[in-house]
Amino acid sequence: MPANPVQTLVRILMVIALAAVLLGSLLPSGIKPLPVDLPDQKHFLAYGLLGVLWTWGLGVRFRVALAVAAALALVGFGVELLQGVIPGRYFRWSDAGLNALGAVSGALGCWLVAAGWRWLRR
Repeated sequence: MPANPVQTLVRILMVIALAAVLLGSLLPSGIKPLPVDLPDQKHFLAYGLLGVLWTWGLGVRFRVALAVAAALALVGFGVELLQGVIPGRYFRWSDAGLNALGAVSGALGCWLVAAGWRWLRR
């Protein structure tokens, strides 16, 4: 069965968002993808958005949300490890924690909203 247009758009956005987060995270510090310097909460927001998009794009089910949260938390930790070898970038446990917290919040938050919506519509 073909995906509906909204699902197709979400799937495109989830790939673009992941590429943007990876690119922005792995560029040397002198190259800024955004013209402003955002506070550390950008890690939580970026991975939260990824959690929502990937959970929605892959089908909002509890197991999908758990898998997305775990996978994005691992990606966030891997990105932090890679930053340790990039000039001007540094590994920070706080950033890895915010990445994981954002991923879990976004994925499970998306599932909770969808579950609540389904419950209201019964």
